[in-house]
Amino acid sequence: MKPLIIFLFLVLLGQAATALDSPASIHRLALVIGANDGGPHREKLRYAVADAKSILRILEEIGGVDPDSSRLLVEPDPETLLWELGRLRERIGRARSTGHKTEAIIYYSGHADASSLLLGKRKLPYSALQGEIFNLQADLCITILDSCASGAFIRDKGSRRVPSFLSDSSNDMKGFAVLTSSSADESSQESDLIRGSFFTHHLLSGLHGAADTTRDGKITLTEAYSFAFRETLAATTATFNGPQHPRYDIRMSGTGDIVLTDYLKSSVVLGFTAEMEGIFFLHDHQGKLIAELRKTRGVPLEYGLKNGKYRIIRIRGEEAHEARLDTPAAGTIELDERVFTTLKKTDTMIRGDIRVTQAGLFSSPARLQLFAGLSGRIAQIHDKWTVMPGIELGLGNDQFSFGVLGVNSLLKKRSSQLSYWGVFARHRLFRSSAFTLATGLLIGLGFDERPTDPLRPDQWVSFPFLLIDPCLGFSLQLSAKLNLRSSLSLPVFFNNVPFHHPLAWTIGLQFSDGKTL
Repeated sequence: MKPLIIFLFLVLLGQAATALDSPASIHRLALVIGANDGGPHREKLRYAVADAKSILRILEEIGGVDPDSSRLLVEPDPETLLWELGRLRERIGRARSTGHKTEAIIYYSGHADASSLLLGKRKLPYSALQGEIFNLQADLCITILDSCASGAFIRDKGSRRVPSFLSDSSNDMKGFAVLTSSSADESSQESDLIRGSFFTHHLLSGLHGAADTTRDGKITLTEAYSFAFRETLAATTATFNGPQHPRYDIRMSGTGDIVLTDYLKSSVVLGFTAEMEGIFFLHDHQGKLIAELRKTRGVPLEYGLKNGKYRIIRIRGEEAHEARLDTPAAGTIELDERVFTTLKKTDTMIRGDIRVTQAGLFSSPARLQLFAGLSGRIAQIHDKWTVMPGIELGLGNDQFSFGVLGVNSLLKKRSSQLSYWGVFARHRLFRSSAFTLATGLLIGLGFDERPTDPLRPDQWVSFPFLLIDPCLGFSLQLSAKLNLRSSLSLPVFFNNVPFHHPLAWTIGLQFSDGKTL
């Protein structure tokens, strides 16, 4: 009887030890911050808030963070961010009091400089942020900063390695990690092509499975950082701002590595057979590029995603192939050569969401922009001044646009009446965060009505014209896709016309949907 009791006791003891060491005993919390607005003298970001939401989504879906233990901050001021860190510290304390191991993940996407986070018109010094994170007292704390000069958070301006702010001997934390999207003197870049920042885009791809080098279905901190570093550097080497080097400071006690995500818990796991190779661009049903995966022959690859409709473009050498998927509610899908069809290639190659022409017509991604607005002219017609209201409709991208324009004078009919319509083309010469300088060409046909013949008071005279239209423009971003645009110009005519234009202006709404021309 005694051996049986001892056996049962050992079994129960083993089960209790297993329960204590199980993932259920870990309480993971997350504070995610997104801020597009970096102040009046900085260009407003388009995708920082969207990146933050994507990070929070993956942490809640396959990153072990319960929605009740996560918090999303959008465009906070410094006081709000510090207050939320205080609330995070309280939640960590309550979890520790119940015997849980606590892990905190803090993510920030937005503007920063070498000393502070830039939150609207305010600054939050790194020293204040470091102090609050130091006081969290979690067993493990992971801080991720996706911002310009974010490497200064762990390095000084001379790029000399300094002790981490969490390495104080009085601190009893078991580990910490700081990941930054760039070094202390580099810009962190976002792209219309991927509709996000390069660093966060590749970090998300890695967490979904692309970084899994051990093929165990789990993405560790080391795997995620290594993948994000390699892909971010490769993607930014040829950009205008130059290569971007993510940085890290990881100090942990004990053995093993920290598992960030378990992508096998995704609704659908997309598998690529070993013999497949190439660069795979994965798009969702809205056409957004959600992953760029590089695969070599003989190495298997898996990627976790939600169920839905997807389009996959594969580039292999000079060949381009396409596959369309409508995934089941759950399960595993294995891709092989049979699901791909050959894409007909012209003078363009599809890479992500844009078409890059080999002739190099555009030096930046050609995001389709539609403009509709009011156009006006102040004109002197036959020695009489008048306002000529009209309309303008156009489309184009950040560098080139074209469309139609029509205006009509408000002079009384008995004096003179004039209107003209034409097609225009504009090329942007300079662009800052709010202002643009452009030159345009307008070709059209004008109609002049003058009572020169008493027997034919309604006689119209038509005339063709050509003008150069340099203009200074102003743009106010209303949303990620909508801008309020206005411009002033001084047209210069090159033929004999019955009017003179000292000033012209337009005002209207510009819609950018991210599609290609």
